[in-house]
This record gives sequence, C-alpha cells and structure tokens, in this order.
Amino acid sequence: MMKTVLKATLITALITGPVLAADGTGKVQLSDLHFATAANGLQQIEGTGTNVSGGPVKTVIVKFNLLQNGAVIGNTAAMAENLEPGQQWKLQAPHDSITNKPDSFKVTELTVFNN
Repeated sequence: MMKTVLKATLITALITGPVLAADGTGKVQLSDLHFATAANGLQQIEGTGTNVSGGPVKTVIVKFNLLQNGAVIGNTAAMAENLEPGQQWKLQAPHDSITNKPDSFKVTELTVFNN
C-alpha cells in the first residue's frame, strides 16, 4: 500500500511540475502541463501554450495519450487558432474521466499550421 501511494505521489509530482515541449519548428512552446478538474467536475489536461515565433500562427493542435500504469487508455487533444507572436493561450484538453482513470499523460503530437 505504501509503495503504491509513494508511486502515485511521484507520478503526480512529475506530471504537475514544469513540463516543456516544443514543436519541431520551434514556433510553439508548451509549459506547466498538468491534470486539473474542470468546472463540470471532469478531468482535463491544462497548461500554457506560447507562440515563440516571430510571426502569427494560424492553428496549433496538441495531441495527448492518456496512460494508466504505462498503457494507453485514451486520447485527447487541444487546439488554438490565430496566435500573435508572443501570445499565450490556456490549453485545455478534456477527457472522459468517468470511464478512464489515467495516472499520467504524454504529448504525442504538436502540429503548427501557418496557412
């Protein structure tokens, strides 16, 4: 029991600490990704996305795998449009936390479109 609680605490600390990710072009940076409870009581992944390019970004799509004990149990995504240079957005990727009980997540894709 103690080992399970310690493991869950360590996983939570790793998830809720500062997490940085960037797309392959270096135009968008993600930070502070963590699980949070939405106003409706369901869980979502929250964080901050920042346009770190020198120009506007048309569309950003961030995809996540939801994991339980390392196994993929679901997916979710967040999207933002029309970000000015240096502009941030509050990333929110809701998921079905009634059926799925992930203990961690992984960014699987960060796509930026400028067209």
